[in-house]
Amino acid sequence: MTDIRRRASRVAFENQWLRLRVDEIEYADGTPGSYSVIEKTDFTVVLPFQDGGFWLVKEYLNLSVTETMKSWSICETIISFAGLGFALLASLVI
Repeated sequence: MTDIRRRASRVAFENQWLRLRVDEIEYADGTPGSYSVIEKTDFTVVLPFQDGGFWLVKEYLNLSVTETMKSWSICETIISFAGLGFALLASLVI
């Protein structure tokens, strides 16, 4: 796991149901980044967002950017064909 240091934190949105916090971070190599954290009484979700995309799969699986894009493209293609197949089957039944 890479060392990540929080440089700043601010509440971007808050209401009676949830709070959205944005943390500006810095990786061990000095690269800046941003974490958006949604806090709710029932749960907390952390979504790393950098360079216009969510890199949760990349960081969790320790993939390169190229490997992430290839695997994501394959997953999206499979999901698209599965959805199309389901829609075609549903149209035969309905």
